[in-house]
Amino acid sequence: MIKMSSKPRMHSQLEWEAQRHEITRLYVAENMSLKEVMESMKIRHSFYANQRQYKTRIGQWGLEKKVKHHEMVAIVHLDRQRRMQGKLTSFRVRKRAVDPRKIQRFVRDNKILDTDSVSLYSTPSVISYTTCKQISPTNATRTEPKTSVPISELSVGSSIMEHSVELKGSPVDTRPSYSEKSLDFATEKSSVQESQYAISTQSKLESFTRDLPRLRSIGGDTSLMNELFDFSAAAKSTVKSANSALQTAIVGNRSLPTRGQTPSESRGMAVDSESEDELLETLESLLELAGRVEDQGKYEWSRVLLQRAVRLHHRRLGNSHPTTLDAIQALTRILRAQGRYSEAEKLLSGALKAFRETRGDSHADTLDCIGLLALVMMSQGRLNEAETQAKKALNIRLKFSNINDLGVAQSKNILGTVLASAGRHKEAERLHREVLNARMKILGREHESTIKAVDALAESLCGQGKYESMMGEYFNMLEIQTRTIGRQHPQTLSTLHSIAMALGEQGLYQESEAQYRQVIILKTSIMGPEHPHTLASMHNLAWILGQQRKYSESQLLSTCILQLKRRVLGPEHPSTLFTQANLIPVLESLGEDDEAEELARATLESRQKVLSADHPNTLASKIRLARLLQDKGDYVEAMGLYSEVLVVRKRVLGDQHLSTREVAKSLNLLATYMKEEEESIHSDAEDSESSE
Repeated sequence: MIKMSSKPRMHSQLEWEAQRHEITRLYVAENMSLKEVMESMKIRHSFYANQRQYKTRIGQWGLEKKVKHHEMVAIVHLDRQRRMQGKLTSFRVRKRAVDPRKIQRFVRDNKILDTDSVSLYSTPSVISYTTCKQISPTNATRTEPKTSVPISELSVGSSIMEHSVELKGSPVDTRPSYSEKSLDFATEKSSVQESQYAISTQSKLESFTRDLPRLRSIGGDTSLMNELFDFSAAAKSTVKSANSALQTAIVGNRSLPTRGQTPSESRGMAVDSESEDELLETLESLLELAGRVEDQGKYEWSRVLLQRAVRLHHRRLGNSHPTTLDAIQALTRILRAQGRYSEAEKLLSGALKAFRETRGDSHADTLDCIGLLALVMMSQGRLNEAETQAKKALNIRLKFSNINDLGVAQSKNILGTVLASAGRHKEAERLHREVLNARMKILGREHESTIKAVDALAESLCGQGKYESMMGEYFNMLEIQTRTIGRQHPQTLSTLHSIAMALGEQGLYQESEAQYRQVIILKTSIMGPEHPHTLASMHNLAWILGQQRKYSESQLLSTCILQLKRRVLGPEHPSTLFTQANLIPVLESLGEDDEAEELARATLESRQKVLSADHPNTLASKIRLARLLQDKGDYVEAMGLYSEVLVVRKRVLGDQHLSTREVAKSLNLLATYMKEEEESIHSDAEDSESSE
């Protein structure tokens, strides 16, 4: 464990950048005072720095709350100039709203006269403004401006998508397990924060959400998905148009004035210097809304919003804009949550081509995109390709970055996740320990990304049967989360879910059942009974009940979950098919063999369609059906299924992999049964002939 200093010290640029998001969130979104921010960073992240150091960084990041004198002077004169044009204006400095009363006090206290020249004052770049409404120039000096709550005041930004995208668990684990993670692999983001949406925010989003019904229907439209996800066409056109009027009109979804129109005749047009800032704030709010909808488990709505955000980034800001990758990361996460792996791959492939052309092969965004692509390939069961991509990103980062760089740590984390999915847990453990050490050193023990590294390490320990060490890591996570974010926080509930899962892996089914029941009660009260995370815990409880031979209770719960998942996630969602597959052995144990076989065939057919024939989950369905047929005495069809699985396992995992050897053993055993039966039939025939 890294011992953190309890005194202020000089931090490196990298250390400050690592804490930048959290400091910005506390100082800007939460509107804390500087002293409160310093205290919070000290307690929660063991980050010690003095006030002067904080002020220096806040200035460099452009987060100052106080409006400077020359900025206020420029606002006053710009306001007067726009009033003479018949425009009421609300102002922002560094994306923070300026109270009109402060402007009036400044005019009064500094005795700025109406006769002062307006042409002598240039507008600083940190000032942006919005036209509230048109007024008559004759009334311009008598009407009070009305301000709206700026979108930047909301909790927006990388709370939805961190620079690092990690997966909690994988549906592609080759070890025999019937439990699933609480779908957190799809929602790697910070906590659900309750903030009030201002009326102005909602109105700004209307133009971007009014066509949601149309977008909702595009799920199966491949041509439209190609158009939406094709980043290569604009790869070389990353600079905004020099025509600010045209750009602003496009951004605002407004029409340009016709020839001869005056500004007052074209009320919809606002050719102001704030156009890019306005667009960025609107996009951030769109991402924020998508994140909140995602937190509610409404993945389809979130997907539609994020597709809109990605399209707007691509068309209006260009591929080189820093926030473009954020939108792509968020959409990729949702597509994976919905099991839409081919769409996620299409999106990332187009983005990767554009990033390579505009930013280069070694740029951080390019490497992040490669990492995301590796995770999508992993979800598709293409483990060799996923490993190749993950190693490529890591090797490039090691060539250009320090070994303790956070980007290097993220690439190691992705490679470790891929290796764990392939059952190579020892190699994964080594990588996850390196990630944990780097994050503890840079971010501190209690940082969210550090806790996620602990979780990944615990999973790799579980895969090796190191249960004591695994439980120790989980309880360390739980202690930190309970103390810092509370026991009812979604991330804490995810850890409780993992602990219940770990107990089940050890065969401690009664303890696991009790833990799952507690988690389900909490998740139901906080997230709702139909939230995907709640359904994941219910799914695992049903499996635990089956392990204790409580088959009737397990069947009842599994059937209920299956109906809910079909309605909430869809009948062919990977998680729905996972629950469907787990119901098969329960039906078999209850003696309902025909129903079990029918469900096994339906599950296999759906997985072949959704996941591909070579996906590990599809292979698991083939094995399940083969065993049912074997028990039924239908050896020929069972032999064919085992043979198909063995060919794929040898090609993907190798001859010596445990999963490959298990299938080969089952195939040899079945061949023995068939030979014995053939000999028995032949013997019976001879006995019959001799008796005649």
